Amino acid sequence: MDKVLHHVTALIDGGQFAMQQDCFDPAIQNDLLQMLESYSATWLRLGLETLFGTRIDVRTTTKKLALHRLSLGSSTTINEDCREFIRAFVLQHPQQPTSSATPGAVAEQHVLRAIAMLVLFLDAAKAKELLDRRPPLFRAAAQYKSSRALLTHFVRVHLRGPEQEVWARLSGLGYNFRVQQREIEEIPWGITDLTEQVKDGIRIARVLDLWTAATETTAILPTMQRAQTPSQEVDNWKKICTHLKQHCNLDLELRGFKADRVVAQHPQHTYNLLWNLSLHVLMPTLAPKDVVDWERRRLNPRAGDTETTLYMDKPVLQALLDWTATACMQHGLKVNNLTSSFVDGRAFCYLLATYCPKLVPPERVKMPQKEYHHESLVAVDEVVEGQSWKASFDVKANPEDDPVTHNFKLLQAAIDRLGLIPPLITRKNLVGGGPGDERIVAIFLAFLFQRLRCIRRQSEAVATIWRAWRTRLESRVTLRHSAAAVKVQSTWRGFAARRAYSRQRHALVRLQVHLRAAVCQRRYQRLRVAALRIQGRRRAIVACRRQRNGYLRLKAAIRFVQTRRRATVACRRQRSEYLRLKATAGCVQARRRAIVACRRQHARHLRLKAAAIKLQTQWRGVMARQQLQHLRETARRLHETAMAVKVQSWWRASWCRMIFNYETGVLKAAVRMARGGLQRRRYQRLRAAVCQAQAWRRGTVACRKQRSAYQSLREATIVLQTAWRARQCRAAYEHHRMVVIRAQAMVRCKQQQRRYQQLRHASLCIQTRRRAIVACRRQLHAYRRLKGATRYVQARRRAIVVCRRQLHAYRRLKGATDSVRDPLI
Repeated sequence: MDKVLHHVTALIDGGQFAMQQDCFDPAIQNDLLQMLESYSATWLRLGLETLFGTRIDVRTTTKKLALHRLSLGSSTTINEDCREFIRAFVLQHPQQPTSSATPGAVAEQHVLRAIAMLVLFLDAAKAKELLDRRPPLFRAAAQYKSSRALLTHFVRVHLRGPEQEVWARLSGLGYNFRVQQREIEEIPWGITDLTEQVKDGIRIARVLDLWTAATETTAILPTMQRAQTPSQEVDNWKKICTHLKQHCNLDLELRGFKADRVVAQHPQHTYNLLWNLSLHVLMPTLAPKDVVDWERRRLNPRAGDTETTLYMDKPVLQALLDWTATACMQHGLKVNNLTSSFVDGRAFCYLLATYCPKLVPPERVKMPQKEYHHESLVAVDEVVEGQSWKASFDVKANPEDDPVTHNFKLLQAAIDRLGLIPPLITRKNLVGGGPGDERIVAIFLAFLFQRLRCIRRQSEAVATIWRAWRTRLESRVTLRHSAAAVKVQSTWRGFAARRAYSRQRHALVRLQVHLRAAVCQRRYQRLRVAALRIQGRRRAIVACRRQRNGYLRLKAAIRFVQTRRRATVACRRQRSEYLRLKATAGCVQARRRAIVACRRQHARHLRLKAAAIKLQTQWRGVMARQQLQHLRETARRLHETAMAVKVQSWWRASWCRMIFNYETGVLKAAVRMARGGLQRRRYQRLRAAVCQAQAWRRGTVACRKQRSAYQSLREATIVLQTAWRARQCRAAYEHHRMVVIRAQAMVRCKQQQRRYQQLRHASLCIQTRRRAIVACRRQLHAYRRLKGATRYVQARRRAIVVCRRQLHAYRRLKGATDSVRDPLI
């Protein structure tokens, strides 16, 4: 790719590729900006930061949960930041003004070069999947779904020259694309309803690809299809089963898996499927059995092979259990299972203490004073559904400072600092010791093993690097010491020779001593002035830091007082609101009791009314039976008497009829009067009952209104309490964060001071040795000059002495010769 980019840049710089119009036209810039914003925010930010070698600051208010996350802001915020960066660095030359009179061809070449490099780099990065979790390259609402389509639009609309010729040149240089975004990659992968969103198998396929780090040829997600019918969903699950059987050696059908149950949204079957995938795909990837056994033997070299019985008939679980037991045995804790042995949190803390003793000191792990059973753990645990990891172990969520809470706080803090471990463990998961708890603990142990093993390997790598570096430093120090010894020896020998020579040349040595004394005095004065300046600067810095620390302490005290004052005011407001709500609740309860009493009286009145009606009915029946008996007796007597008595009977009958009619009329009048009185009384009672029912109804409506008002006030109170608690938590978090930042600043300051002292000491040593070497070289040169002069003087002196001796010898020989010649003469 480097060669391709180099050739494309050469063509652009040579003028073979050029834009049709001015690149500073607002319409063209908007079109180019929309074209580049087709990429997703994370990929666009990666490409811009990589190509331009700078960091794009993301404006966000999201809490930083973990360092391994790619970006902490929302996609909208990242798009805005990338848009500003594109306008400043891509669509214009960063070192040239944007006026239409000055930029010329340089700005156009910069825009062409940046777009060509960005498109090619993003396509190659997506092909190699440089980002974790494999996010899509283009946004779901983007117009383009491939880099080739995007660049085709750019070539057709903005580049000068025929489109086919441009593509021919680019293809000849190797400027090709491999990524074509599919529709299945644009699915929102978040899960809110497990059984509903998992039944089509697409999300499970993506999870398997991520777990197994599948390549383009072994990935299962490209073979899946968007299921519209249950039969298509079953086909997707068959593909998943075939893929697992071929690549993971896992046969789901032998383990009771049925695709139609998952499609029918059977919860227990779906959970069993996820557990089988986690056990046979995820956990062997995170914690292979041979690696776990090797790690266990590393912790305890004398440990032999494990027992033949396997925990839950799973070798991976048995290996994790043995590894945990070996690590905890070093601290005196015996681990037998994945349920009750982890309830108090000591096993997790001892695992972290074994690998990271500075992060979780073993002495800080507390032993519980009593055994925690199911009921006690349920009473102590205050974790609710939907809370996060930090909320589960928050100080305010668990007010009782017992050893178990303390251990889980240590675990929470350590996991937050380590990162890359999902928050699976809560105290609620460990209550009861059921199979679900074992599964959660096993998966959490697998993630914890992978992270701790990675940390151990990093520590070993750091130690290896340090040992190699120290060996190199020691060898270099040894070489320097040997060279210094040689130099010291040669210096000492030269000094001894110079001292012997200086005794002969006392005057010259005195002059040199005075000269060196003057030089050393001037050097001492300079060093003294420099030392005084450094001391003054140092004292000023110390004084500033003390004033700064005093100011910070005063500021923290003021904030604490303000916080307590605001808390007092808020408590008073809450107290007054509570009293008002309490009075309202009393009124509502009184009205409710009145309504209940009225209902009871009404029911009693209805019972009495029914009893009176029943008595009246029975009494009328008795009177009718008596009258019928009387008539029967009269008829019998009439039948038995003779015809003589018939006239009397008729007379008596007529007389009786007259009397009966009279009595009947009187009785009917009395009955009418009685019934009228009864109806009037009944009407009065019904009217009173209706009035009372209306009063009850109005009271019920008023109670409902007051109840709704109470509910709204209660919800508002809950919202206020939630906001207040959230603010308290944020304040505590910010306080701890500032404390950590200050501690880090102090530690770094101490480290820099120590490094400064070391460098200063080393520089002083180097300067001293350098000056000694320079002085020795100067003395050596002077010694050599004096030695040469001395040799020259000595040679001349010896020549003169030899000449004189030869002259004397010649004279003596001549005198002797003359004395010998005189007798002959």
